[in-house]
Amino acid sequence: NVMLFENDKGSAVLGLMSIVILLSSLVITLAAVHQGLGNSFFPAWTILIGVGIKYFLNTSFVPHYGIYGAVYATYIALALMVIALLFRLKWNQSVKLVSVRELLTILSSAILMTIFLNLYLSVTALSFMSGRVLATFQSLTGAALGAILYLFLTIRSNIFTEAELRQLPFGEKLLHFMKRR
Repeated sequence: NVMLFENDKGSAVLGLMSIVILLSSLVITLAAVHQGLGNSFFPAWTILIGVGIKYFLNTSFVPHYGIYGAVYATYIALALMVIALLFRLKWNQSVKLVSVRELLTILSSAILMTIFLNLYLSVTALSFMSGRVLATFQSLTGAALGAILYLFLTIRSNIFTEAELRQLPFGEKLLHFMKRR
């Protein structure tokens, strides 16, 4: 927020709302998978019901918790949509979507990246820069370093096959980071 608007007003709410991006991405992706499998009605109804749940929760939470109530209402509604879409997909498909090992690898990589970025922000805050310049530097370099670390950790854990990595841009180069089995 400092980078774009010169102050940090609303930064806490924006930070909380960043989780909405993740949940919304999951809803959109799962809805697309359902539609690709020929099931368009369930995702549509799930989203409509989710919007209704969010409206109801907003009327309950916002008077008591203000803008944070709206954030929590959004979390709950989106999480319920993700759960419904996942259960329906699991129920209709005999294919295993993600193994527990892969899920734990993804989660641990995300946690390690978060820890690294928090340390990185703390260290860079001690620099000679301040204000918008510091915020811009931290945003751009933090995003790049976080992405590189996350990619390295997930590739190193062998959750991708060599064939899958080759399909990515620079896939041949990424193969060097794989742990040899």
